Amino acid sequence: MTRQFHLPVILCLLLGYAVAGVRPALAQEDATAAVSYITPFPESDTYKLQVIGDPLAEGALAGLIEAFGSDSRLQINRKHRVLAGLARLEAEDDAKTLDEALAKEPNHITVVMVGQNDRTPIRVPGGKRLQVGRDDWREEYGRRVDRLIKILKKHGGAVYWIGLPVMRRPDWNEDIQVMNDIVRERAYLNGIKYIDAFAGLADEGGNFVAMGPDVAGLVRRLRESDGVSFTPAGNRKLAHFVEREVRRDLTQAKNERAIPLAGAEAEQRKISPLKDGAVPAPAATSASRWEPTASNSPPFSPPRRTSPRLSTSIDSLPRLNDFDT
Repeated sequence: MTRQFHLPVILCLLLGYAVAGVRPALAQEDATAAVSYITPFPESDTYKLQVIGDPLAEGALAGLIEAFGSDSRLQINRKHRVLAGLARLEAEDDAKTLDEALAKEPNHITVVMVGQNDRTPIRVPGGKRLQVGRDDWREEYGRRVDRLIKILKKHGGAVYWIGLPVMRRPDWNEDIQVMNDIVRERAYLNGIKYIDAFAGLADEGGNFVAMGPDVAGLVRRLRESDGVSFTPAGNRKLAHFVEREVRRDLTQAKNERAIPLAGAEAEQRKISPLKDGAVPAPAATSASRWEPTASNSPPFSPPRRTSPRLSTSIDSLPRLNDFDT
């Protein structure tokens, strides 16, 4: 009775050790398969960055130029593309104009900040006016945010949407929080990155402060007397929240370039030039889609993963006599 009981236990233990050894390898393989938010292979090895939005976006652009001024990886458009707001009567026409403009001049990275002037009712076809913050206003504003995000993703690659900052007037902040909540949700659902500027520029109680630490930790005036705009130091701090996300994603994109066989042959030559007479190895298609032609060969197919075999031989198993009691 005792002998019949111990053999299944031994086999279960050995199987458990084998499975435990496979799990770290699988986790590591999954980690290397992660896709960077920014493309690893921009044209000419330079990322084009465009800022879109209202006057607050223009200030953020000034801060980004200061932050990335010496970074040769980025080509920042020095003029922001104006988008006055999403609650405007002309919002539909603005979206079409933006779509056409970005089709002619696409970007790898797009930073958007809009909403400063959206604390107004939305007029919809038929003349009905939707009041700020009500359910029908939220639904319509969310639809317009969705439309803008789809346009930006189609032409702008990686999108970073900066939420509105805290304002001096408390009644304004109620509306701003409503808009931020809508944008945060839509950003999540549409797969773009939302940058929370409200919390980063308020005090511990979430209130407006004109003075505060800059990016170097020195206490300086960050907001203008109107309680809305930023000073140059404030613009630099506003840009800091975007900068750290972009730098992190650029690093991840660079790391993905270093993964063997990541990208097509032309992309591989950028990071691993072929030696004279060397024959290029077939490339995987994680960074660009393989298109079959009459002259190329099928894409590289990695070997199938197989489960490791148990290294313990039957002779090394404990004998049943060892468990006699």
